[in-house]
Amino acid sequence: MASGERFLLLVYRVPSTTSRARVTVWRELKRMGALYVQQVVCVLPDRPGVRERLDKIRARIGELEGESMRFVLGDIEERDWMGAPGRDEATAKVAECEQLLEQDVYEREGGSGQG
Repeated sequence: MASGERFLLLVYRVPSTTSRARVTVWRELKRMGALYVQQVVCVLPDRPGVRERLDKIRARIGELEGESMRFVLGDIEERDWMGAPGRDEATAKVAECEQLLEQDVYEREGGSGQG
């Protein structure tokens, strides 16, 4: 991991009365490129725009009568805890998240998203 690289860890709970709420939150996070560590625990790179979008999702979780906690992970010791496949997947997810964020900003600024 690059020195100074930071990540956002989201832990959340959405009431299980309907799967629609859980699926909505899951889709929004996956659209952002979230890497799921556990069923309701995901990690995103701490990049411009990501925190703001994550805060909107957290507000939505609250509207659904759920709970969420966001943690900033920094100065993480590099270890082989993921193994090569996990590390490769995490690297790909970070790149995917950056691409999705750039596309979203482009579309919000009036672009077609076909960049």
